[in-house]
This record gives sequence, structure tokens and C-alpha cells, in this order.
Amino acid sequence: MCMRLSTMKVKRSILIIVLWGFFSFVWFLQNKHFIFQSHLQLSFTEVLLLMNSSAVGYSSIQAYALFYTIPFIICVDHFFFPKSVCYIVRFSKRRHLYVRVFTEIVVVSIIFSFMHSLVNVLCTSYFFSFEKLQEVSFFRIALCNSVLLVLFYTSVGLIYQCLKHLTHQSHVAFFLTLLLVGGWFFIEKLFIVTSWGPMKDLTIYTQWFEEHWTMKEFLFAYIRHALLVFFLFFMHSFLYERKDFVS
Repeated sequence: MCMRLSTMKVKRSILIIVLWGFFSFVWFLQNKHFIFQSHLQLSFTEVLLLMNSSAVGYSSIQAYALFYTIPFIICVDHFFFPKSVCYIVRFSKRRHLYVRVFTEIVVVSIIFSFMHSLVNVLCTSYFFSFEKLQEVSFFRIALCNSVLLVLFYTSVGLIYQCLKHLTHQSHVAFFLTLLLVGGWFFIEKLFIVTSWGPMKDLTIYTQWFEEHWTMKEFLFAYIRHALLVFFLFFMHSFLYERKDFVS
């Protein structure tokens, strides 16, 4: 048991290091044009807006839906012990088991989302004045964005778990989750232009720097995504109650 715990700690450490390197690489790849080209005739707020654009880049909806979903699901699958028969029989009720699985998804979502934002904050602070960033409330908005990302990736994790129960194969569920999240991204982008969609809330940086949203709109976005998590949690629990663990 001690050996398994030690191995899992090493595995988690490797995942966190790789994730940190991955986010750092993507940040520099997406923002090098803004931090190394001083000839651009842009204001400080305009530069921050472009670096955190919802259309393309490190904090874009496209990145959240199409790009970051892959490492997130990998983390969901490998950050905790696999659910073997020996692990499952430790729980007296199925409810306790799926609550545990839900908790694990939330934990991974928190780590993943806040690591994404921490890389953004640290790298931005390195290249730009801390005082200027404070003036435009960059740190507060980064925190607000992190909370919304936690809710979004919790939904993605629940979708993945539901599909895994339905298909009984993790690699099929992995592919279907990417297809579903990516497909919904394109549906919102192409067909639900004026109406609300879950991914339209993932624009906190853009909405703040363009002065379209206040804290009231942020609150509404949190409520909408919390309701989505609530719905998916009960769908997940429904499937878990009917899951055949023997076969």
C-alpha cells in the first residue's frame, strides 16, 4: 500500500510538472508577438485584451474547448487510483462511490484551471508592470476566470464519466467527449451566434476589458454553469446507480 501511494505521488508530481511546462509553452507561443514587439502601436489594455482574447490564443474559447480538453481528460484518468474491484468494494453504498468520483473530478478541475491561470498571471507579471496590471484589475479577473473554468471543466469531466459508463471503454469515451465538446463549440460559433450558449460565458477577459460585463454578469455566468454541473451530476449519479460493476 505504501508503495502504491509513493508511486501515485510520483505520478501526480510528473503530471503537474508536465502540465506546468505545457501551459508555459502555449503561453509563450501565443503571446511572443506581443511581448517582444514593442513597435506595436497599442495601448496597455489593448495588448492585454489581445493576449487574453476569447477568439484565439491562450485564453480563448477555442483553446478551452478544442485544445485543453485533451490534457484535462488525461489528468482525470491518471491523477487518482484506478477504480479496481478491490477499491469499489470498500464503499458500502454506490452513492458514496459516485460522490467520491465527482469530488475527484472537481479536484482535478481546480488544479487544472488554477494552474492555467497561474501561468498566465506569472508570465504576464514578468513582462508587464505589476502596478499597471493592478490598475486594470487583471489579477481579480484572472481569479474570476479560474472559478468559471473550474465549473466548465467539471462539466467536461462529468460528460466524460457518463460516456465511459455508457460505452464501457475509456478510449471511446475520450474520443466522444472531444467530439461532443468540440462539436458544441462549432455549433455555438456557427449556428448559435446571438443566443446564449455555455461556451459564450468563457469570455471573461474580453468582456471585462471591453467593459461589457460587470460583476453581476459574472455572477449570472457562474449560476448558469453551476446549474449545468448540477444537471450532469445527477445524470452521472443515475448512470452510476445502474452500472454493472461485475461485468
